Amino acid sequence: MGLSSKLETHAITSHAHTRAPRPKSESRLAAEKSRQKLLEKLENEGADDLTRALAKCGQADALVCTCCGEKWDIVKRCNRKWCPACQRALATRASLRYTGICESFSWPLFVTFTVKNLPDPSLDFVRALRRSFGKLRRLRWWNKCVTGGVAGIEVTNTGKGWHPHIHALLDCKWLSVTTTPPASHLSREQKKARFTRATKEVQEQWALCTGVKSSVKIKRASARGNGRDRSIASEIIKYSVKGSDLVDIPDDVAPVLRMLDGTRLLTSFGSAYGHLRDWDAPKQISTCSTCGSHGQWTTINSVDGIFRDAARARRR
Repeated sequence: MGLSSKLETHAITSHAHTRAPRPKSESRLAAEKSRQKLLEKLENEGADDLTRALAKCGQADALVCTCCGEKWDIVKRCNRKWCPACQRALATRASLRYTGICESFSWPLFVTFTVKNLPDPSLDFVRALRRSFGKLRRLRWWNKCVTGGVAGIEVTNTGKGWHPHIHALLDCKWLSVTTTPPASHLSREQKKARFTRATKEVQEQWALCTGVKSSVKIKRASARGNGRDRSIASEIIKYSVKGSDLVDIPDDVAPVLRMLDGTRLLTSFGSAYGHLRDWDAPKQISTCSTCGSHGQWTTINSVDGIFRDAARARRR
């Protein structure tokens, strides 16, 4: 980002324009309060590597238009997956990328893969869960049934240990190992028995991949075009762990947060792999309301540093 020659004569002064800050909503205020509580919890746990970034989140800063000197007050973000104040923006950004893929599925099937609760977070169970899901996707029967899909990892804790699980939306007409789809002439009870048998087969395969007690829940998602696919996609793309819930967990949360930071939690595979850019929303470039320049912004600290360097050069 280059500096215009106008900056020297039109720098920040008492007459520079300033954009009025947006009023904070109740949900935003609640998120900031949860962030402060989480910061205190991490400080008590001695997690300096996590508190370092979280402490800067929410601090006031300012951007300066390098063409006319207009000032724009902003708030810093840490952009951590587990930050109560940053999660909503991150989830919205991910939703813009993945919702288009989910809506393109011909046979959307919503599947939840879970494992038993883990009281000890010393093992990297988040990465192990991702590896187990990778094993499942490499099985022959899976590749015959599933065209593609999108999956996201979520971790919860309600006081009975850590509960990692995967929400996946599959482009799949029928998910089973050997059970065939029910014919239309079968009764409701016969169809239900066929569904139960197919789910049990998938659950057995999932348990073999994880090596622990596991379960699977399968339900048909809405058909494309009835306005409900977006809610199904949001279920997958939602928070990996609710930041507001972290402050109420009696266990130490720092080990789990490090796992989340070191693991990719959203993934696409099969026909959905490699097509994120096809559904990306166009980038929004900030425009200066005074001079109309596009994206010509820098921090006020950077501007002050340039003037200090110029002053030192003149003194030499």
